[in-house]
Amino acid sequence: MKGIKKLLSYVTKVEYAIMIIAFIAMVAAYFVAVINRNFIKASMPWTEEVAMYSMIYMALLGTEVGLRDGTQVAVTAVIEKLHGVTKKIVSIIEQIILEIFSFVMLKAGLALFSKQLQTCLLYTSPSPRDAT
Repeated sequence: MKGIKKLLSYVTKVEYAIMIIAFIAMVAAYFVAVINRNFIKASMPWTEEVAMYSMIYMALLGTEVGLRDGTQVAVTAVIEKLHGVTKKIVSIIEQIILEIFSFVMLKAGLALFSKQLQTCLLYTSPSPRDAT
């Protein structure tokens, strides 16, 4: 059990480090984009991509950490009024619903990814460079 807690602590630290790096990358990308747009008058489309993907990674990792630690935003008005066994049963039902929802979303996401991958492979046109 100590090994698992130590591993989980290490994984959490790595997640926090990735979130910090993603935040710094997002801020730096937006800063570069604003400077380029307003002062240099040059467009750099990659800065928006870096900022967007950094924000996505921060949100996903932050959600995972919040779910694991129990610090995510939740409406607890009903659960706080319950006591004893009833509270435990409702908490277990809540976890089961969350697991089912996560599984359904994972399955739908994998199906969408698979469909997009097939579409990309089927409808990719050859490059003009391939003709020579």
